[in-house]
Amino acid sequence: MEFYPVGLDNWHWGESVAFGPDNELGFRLTFLDMPEAQGKAIIENFVAPLRARTDDFDVDPQFQFLAFENLWNPDYWDSVDPDFITRDPRREAPTYQFWWTGNQGELGAYWNGYQSRWISTDLMRRDPAAIANSFFRASRVRPFIYQLNKGLSGEHPEARARDEKTALHPGCFEAGGLVIMASAQQYKYPGVEGKKPSAKVAREVGSDLNEAMGHIMAATPGAGSYSTEADFFLEDWQDAQWGSNYPKLLRIKRRFDPSNFFRVHHGVGSEEL
Repeated sequence: MEFYPVGLDNWHWGESVAFGPDNELGFRLTFLDMPEAQGKAIIENFVAPLRARTDDFDVDPQFQFLAFENLWNPDYWDSVDPDFITRDPRREAPTYQFWWTGNQGELGAYWNGYQSRWISTDLMRRDPAAIANSFFRASRVRPFIYQLNKGLSGEHPEARARDEKTALHPGCFEAGGLVIMASAQQYKYPGVEGKKPSAKVAREVGSDLNEAMGHIMAATPGAGSYSTEADFFLEDWQDAQWGSNYPKLLRIKRRFDPSNFFRVHHGVGSEEL
């Protein structure tokens, strides 16, 4: 938490850091428009003190460099790291279709619960211990990821001027990232005999998610959630998902969809059903 505002709070860095009860810190980061040596040096600033404590930590960062044009090129990945992607095996699928193998668990997922929370970069500067302690306590209950891509603190000024014209919660512009905490039963489908999800499992895991996220919420009063990755049971969902943008969004909704035909759970205007 002390390192993030100093080392990663800029538009060069993205992707995620994983936390969990196994006491591993999983950096899955990308950097763009930065010399290779500089990117490595920034990571080394973080791992060097840990590397020096050989009895306490195992440190082995791996780096892979590629032209940005190849990031979404499945032929490239097949040639250099075929296990990194999974080609769509269906006969009718287009040849270019694939997904990251790390996302394999999301296929056919029946979600037991899904929660998110913006984490303010300023709070990491002012009180990194509070955030660190909340992350640690949460990780004792459930694994989760800290998604740098989805926090816009440190973004390029040109991008910020553009993004502020969208419906995003204003808090995301001050957030270093988004905590995402979720659980799923894979290949389970409501109403399909032999494949129905377990309500008992969903309730038990949902309780754990609430407990784990509760630690982070306590350390981040007033922080919001990402509207497309929010808790189904989110309280005060208008403010949590859109903040001060909500009144304007509701006016637009009433103007262009006065009958509220287009609606989703906890979507703009859904309270008026």
